[in-house]
Amino acid sequence: MKAKEFSVATGGAFEINRIEIDGNRAAILDVRCIEGTVRVGDRVIKGRTGNGDDVQVDLVIDGLLRYGRASEFVDPPHVARIRLSGQGIRDVMGFSVMHTS
Repeated sequence: MKAKEFSVATGGAFEINRIEIDGNRAAILDVRCIEGTVRVGDRVIKGRTGNGDDVQVDLVIDGLLRYGRASEFVDPPHVARIRLSGQGIRDVMGFSVMHTS
C-alpha cells in the first residue's frame, strides 16, 4: 500500500484585486485571503503571475485594513487592503496571487 502524500501549509495566500504603487518601496493592495491567515509582519515569499509562473520575492506586510478598520490579520474568505514594502516592490504589478511564510 502506497503512503498518502501531504503537505502542511504554513502562512497564507491572497488573491490580488487591485495594486497601487506607493513610491519606490511600497504598494497598497486590495486582496482576498484564499488560504491560511495573512498577518501584519508576515513575509511575502512568492508571487504567481497571471500566466501561472511563480516568482520568489522578499516583501513584508506592514499594514492591514479589514473592512476599513486596522486589523492584525485576515483569513478566508475575507477581503482587506494591505501595505507591502521591500526591495523590488514593482515586481508585484504582474502578480495575481501571493504567498506568505
